[in-house]
Amino acid sequence: MQTVQKIIDQIYLYGKKKRAYILAGNIARFLLLFFILWLSVSLADSVFYFSKTTRWGLLLLNIPIVFILFSKLIIIPFKEWFRLRQNSELSRVAIEIGEKDLLIADRLVNIYQLAKKTPSKIVEAAIGQIAENFEGENFSKKINIKENFPPYKIIIPVLLSAIFLISFQWADLANSTLRLLNPTKNYLKIPPYHFTVLPGNKNVLHKQPLEIVVDYEGPEAENIELFIFYDGKENERRKIILEKRKGLFVTRLKEIISPFSYTLSAVPIVGNNLAGNIISETYHIRVLIPPVVQELFVKTTPPVYTKTEIIRNEINDGNVTCLSGSRISFKIKANKTLKSAFIIFDNSDTLHFQAKGKLANGELIVQKDRSYKINLIDSEGLINRNPITYTISVIQDNPPYIDIVEPGEDVEAQLEDILSLKINAADDFGLHDIYIKYRYIKKGNSSDSLWRRFNLKGFVANRTKMEIYDYFDFNKFYVGYDDELEYY
Repeated sequence: MQTVQKIIDQIYLYGKKKRAYILAGNIARFLLLFFILWLSVSLADSVFYFSKTTRWGLLLLNIPIVFILFSKLIIIPFKEWFRLRQNSELSRVAIEIGEKDLLIADRLVNIYQLAKKTPSKIVEAAIGQIAENFEGENFSKKINIKENFPPYKIIIPVLLSAIFLISFQWADLANSTLRLLNPTKNYLKIPPYHFTVLPGNKNVLHKQPLEIVVDYEGPEAENIELFIFYDGKENERRKIILEKRKGLFVTRLKEIISPFSYTLSAVPIVGNNLAGNIISETYHIRVLIPPVVQELFVKTTPPVYTKTEIIRNEINDGNVTCLSGSRISFKIKANKTLKSAFIIFDNSDTLHFQAKGKLANGELIVQKDRSYKINLIDSEGLINRNPITYTISVIQDNPPYIDIVEPGEDVEAQLEDILSLKINAADDFGLHDIYIKYRYIKKGNSSDSLWRRFNLKGFVANRTKMEIYDYFDFNKFYVGYDDELEYY
């Protein structure tokens, strides 16, 4: 019976070892299939950038495939190996051994089945007769290891291909694996790219235009998008698609009013999942507000002799029409603190104002026609843009007009006569005084007498036009016969 027990032990060892090899071979097959499945799907994703929907579909399809393969190739063989004991039913194992050697197939099964029956002398005699043929037999040597593992013709090409791909595409494959395992995220490997942006960060004058030019290098882009974020409104953004010109991407902003930040994003032609991931750094535009004349006050003081009132222009009206010799006073209120303020005339002469805070003032005496511009420089050194050109027009002060209408000619008169006078006079800014100058020319004298003044009756000062009537009463003049009275 010891010989029979040794045979049963050999059958058990064969079954245990055989199932271990089967399990090991199936593990190798599973890993090989899993590796091929992973490599093919990941490689395809790295090339075509599967969409989120496609990745979900592949994940839901491959999970049951992997589960079925794992169950069939690993779980079931493992259970068979684990459950096989010496007291297990080994008839199947005996049949497997017999399949390796047909000469012992039936006899080995018979020994095992007889050994499991109730002991009797007849049974023992039969077992002993058959068992002699198997004494010292090692069934485990009949196991062919190669039968249980995938052929080398498959393993070696797969491993070499895998090593090659992993060596050169490891980052892409790893990234695609993450994308396939978690379809909700892209896990994109961003290809190398570079934005060259002009002007980049820049200070821009208020209401000035701004042109943004982008030179992009990277995955071929269908277009470049510009995103503008205004200060204090980071959650709101404005999108502009740049125009392509001669390999560059360009846009022009007409008026810059508020400071803002901006970024650029390339939309690639291939691989839509890269959209929104190829972005530039953030650039900042600072808006500089130059000084501006908010209020301009101009006051004109005519020459004293005109005895006319001061003229005040309407606010922000710098055009002046006045007499030569008039004094023009300027008062300016700017939008910013001023460093200096001055007037530049058409002949490049300069008149500097006194500046304090946002105010500046100055004055000049008008002598001739000229034009001028008001220039401001603020505390930051900014200069006002496109100052308005104003004009100063000088009015000619014509001399007064006066005419002795009557008598209007030389006359002869008697000593007792009264000579009527009619005088017309005018002045564009008003008559200050009108009088007649006269002198005596005595008969026989070698020289004329001194000029004397004759005040006219009815004269009213400051009128621009007058008609005056008066007379000469020769009885009141120191004249005699043949004397003359010269006047004007």
